[in-house]
Amino acid sequence: MKRKWFIVILILAIVAVVLTIVFINLFRERDTRSLANNINSVVVEGYLNDESDEYRTINEYLDTIYPLIGSQEERAEIQNMQNTYKAYVVYGEFVNKQFVFSTYTNVYREKSRNVSRNFSRAQNSANSLENYIEENRDVTSGSDFWTANSWANCKQYMQDLFTYTVNAFDNLGDIYTSCVTSPTMNNDLTALVFETAKALADDTVQNVTTAGHGASLLNFVNNYLTPEQEDVILEYIYNTTAQGNVKIITEQTEGWEEIYNRFLAGAIA
Repeated sequence: MKRKWFIVILILAIVAVVLTIVFINLFRERDTRSLANNINSVVVEGYLNDESDEYRTINEYLDTIYPLIGSQEERAEIQNMQNTYKAYVVYGEFVNKQFVFSTYTNVYREKSRNVSRNFSRAQNSANSLENYIEENRDVTSGSDFWTANSWANCKQYMQDLFTYTVNAFDNLGDIYTSCVTSPTMNNDLTALVFETAKALADDTVQNVTTAGHGASLLNFVNNYLTPEQEDVILEYIYNTTAQGNVKIITEQTEGWEEIYNRFLAGAIA
């Protein structure tokens, strides 16, 4: 009899623990802190900081190796990946400053884990590439032949860094537009900028061995997301001309292509 009561009490205790966990998960306050910390980590301390060791080492290496590569396709690939990397440093800094003012949404729930996973993989690729470059610096120093041939071992690291970073930002733009609460820094123009950056990045991925695509992405991002240019977004809600042009581009009404081309060049108003 005592054994029977012991089993009943044990079962009730287990049920209580399970219900407590379910209750906590259902009603706990949900926030965007996890992704915000992850973004801040890669932007302030990691590979998306243009003053970090990995960023400087990788870009110095790519600058050195670019003229030594004989294949035009590989040279275009190096340049496209390097310019994309530079573009996302700017993009990341912009998002990092604003993401502290964000709220939990369904889009965040669906996509934040993907962003964090891709940032982690990209950071690992950047670390591996930096380590390889540093460990082999003495071997290749002074030899154009060995420096050029080092690309065979570095290429995969750079391709992974490129791919993971593009994947992270393809989702991060969607999260930003659904989560950031400031109407001055998250509006229809911001959404259009992020959508266009995504399209340009995807175009670069598909045409990575053709010169110029990464440069188009970098130039576009510099037109809107640098500290010097972000006032264009900040002032958007007060600029009826810009609002009208964004509406025309978004709805693709008559004459939108000409306005879109000016938008790509940095002129939305």
